[in-house]
Amino acid sequence: MTEHSEPEHRNELFAIQFAIQNVTNIVAAVLGGVVAVLIAGSLGLDPEGPGTYRIILVIMALLIVGALGTVTLLRDDRPHLTAGRRLRAAGEPASFPPDPRRSRFLSGIVVRDRGRFVRLLLPGLLIAIGAGQVIPFLNLYVQRTFGLELASLNAVFALTSLGTVLAILTQPWLARRFGQITSVVLVQGLSIPFLVVLGFSPILWTVILAIAVRNSLMNAGNPIFTAFAMDHVLPVERATLSAAMSVLWQIGWIVGGTWYAVLQATIGFSAGYTVNFVTIIVLYSTATALYWIWFREVDRRR
Repeated sequence: MTEHSEPEHRNELFAIQFAIQNVTNIVAAVLGGVVAVLIAGSLGLDPEGPGTYRIILVIMALLIVGALGTVTLLRDDRPHLTAGRRLRAAGEPASFPPDPRRSRFLSGIVVRDRGRFVRLLLPGLLIAIGAGQVIPFLNLYVQRTFGLELASLNAVFALTSLGTVLAILTQPWLARRFGQITSVVLVQGLSIPFLVVLGFSPILWTVILAIAVRNSLMNAGNPIFTAFAMDHVLPVERATLSAAMSVLWQIGWIVGGTWYAVLQATIGFSAGYTVNFVTIIVLYSTATALYWIWFREVDRRR
């Protein structure tokens, strides 16, 4: 996406892609099971049996084939082939001759500035660890704490997803108005008080509001920071950075989920979630502060 877009359009491009992803998840969650059950019924299969899941997997496979067909229509995006167009785009970094001082990983992947990579990746890892110990188990927390039934719980999370889409679509405007990093810090910082309400309020409606607002604000900055990060590494490093972001996000969720399990097994439900919420608040606050400390001057110079 970065290789085939201009710098002044990337905030909108990344935000729209992320918003579409969220809308698709909502639609798939609502319609996927319904469609599969209808097809199973028309074929005389048990709607509660394995046949319905086989139908879902067939639909999934067809959609993947369609997606791969679309990918084959894209142009070659190797940096050395697209250098001419990038140099004509205002604000793009120029390509330089090979530098023997460049840092290399054992695999041969070139990373020119490892310190910059660490700064771009570490806050995301902290957020992933915090999210991994709470977000996957948030439904259990709300259900056991307030006795909310499954249907109402699903409605809450659907509302949260819609709020996330709206927040994501407004984020490019904030990035143009205040700068990319300031807009990311703004929405993530505003989400932290709602985490406090979510973890410690005894009133159900405040918790539901906190879920919707926190999720919307915390996720709204993701596409903008991704666009910022892609613009601050060399073209040849972008795929490496993107892969590292994905890998560290998964590692963070593994670490967070393991920590959640250990707490639940040792100190129980209520005390475990108390520690979880304190930990996620500290990690989110630290990551947001690091974004501001490390990148605000770079963003202002731009």
